[in-house]
Amino acid sequence: MPSPNHVDGRRRGRPREYLDPPHRFGRAGEARLRIPAGGDRVSAGLAWFQHRLAAAWAARGRSGAAVGREYGVSRQVVSRTLRGERWLCATLTAALVLALERPPEAS
Repeated sequence: MPSPNHVDGRRRGRPREYLDPPHRFGRAGEARLRIPAGGDRVSAGLAWFQHRLAAAWAARGRSGAAVGREYGVSRQVVSRTLRGERWLCATLTAALVLALERPPEAS
């Protein structure tokens, strides 16, 4: 059974490399999707989803550490994922989506 930190090995580059400018990853405001050298359309779509999820999480103003602990994902993995330095794993995707559905005081 894969660990909660398992990432699809088909993804290329880092998610933030699919944004122009990359430093806008996970932040509200202007950012455009792009396909970097060596990238692909599927990774671009996943990077955009991850960017939007990270931005929604940042708007909550909460740390991802508690969500990570609840689902067995390390604090470092949560942090790197929300900054776009690492691809989103299925476990963390579910954890963040479910946490965003809860009222802010319950997260």
